[in-house]
Amino acid sequence: MSKLLNLLIFGAALGLSCAVYATDEQKTTTATDKTAVTAPAQPGKEQVKEKVNINTASIEDLQKVKNIGKKKAKAIVDYRTANGEFKSLDDILKVKHRGINKKWLDKVSSCLTV
Repeated sequence: MSKLLNLLIFGAALGLSCAVYATDEQKTTTATDKTAVTAPAQPGKEQVKEKVNINTASIEDLQKVKNIGKKKAKAIVDYRTANGEFKSLDDILKVKHRGINKKWLDKVSSCLTV
């Protein structure tokens, strides 16, 4: 029952802070303004400890951020290669890919930097 409760609390906290995946041996802790919650680790993902720079990150680095999968990461890197560095995080909205929009950027911006 406590695992289910942790998952429900973790889901509610996603909108408030940067949530990341952890390896099988680790657990992810997401801090909110009142409490910290722990969620089960996701297999095959490493934990992000600092913000990811969208101007220097590889596809693999971008994939470490929750809500950035392989296809979005590739689209971001391909756009950067073709058009040069991003000047601001909002420039990532110029990447034409399904799911890259303002709502998505609001979720991931706390984990990204330029």
